[in-house]
Amino acid sequence: MAMRQVKVMADYYAFPLWTGDGMLSPEALPLTDGLRDELALWSAEYTRTLSDNGYDWPNEQVQADWNGRGYALAVRVAQELGPSYEVVFFDELRQCVTALNNTAPGRTSRRQE
Repeated sequence: MAMRQVKVMADYYAFPLWTGDGMLSPEALPLTDGLRDELALWSAEYTRTLSDNGYDWPNEQVQADWNGRGYALAVRVAQELGPSYEVVFFDELRQCVTALNNTAPGRTSRRQE
């Protein structure tokens, strides 16, 4: 069975889990309710912060703090999903994708997502 890739990435008014086919619903993956709730709050913070500031971050520290929380959530997604999923995180600050649980830990790509 092929490994399924899941991307943790915020977008306006969207749940922050994606596949190549698009956004996933919160119930699409076997995650705990607590993690689903935290992902939804993290994504809502993205929408609220950017829409309140002319669709830009108020400063780099706010963006870095938010980004760090997202990375920590992505690590938890990888832990809960286990080895049958490749979980990647879109790093908003560095504009790159980081793989979290595949055979090349820490692999990054400079792709715009």
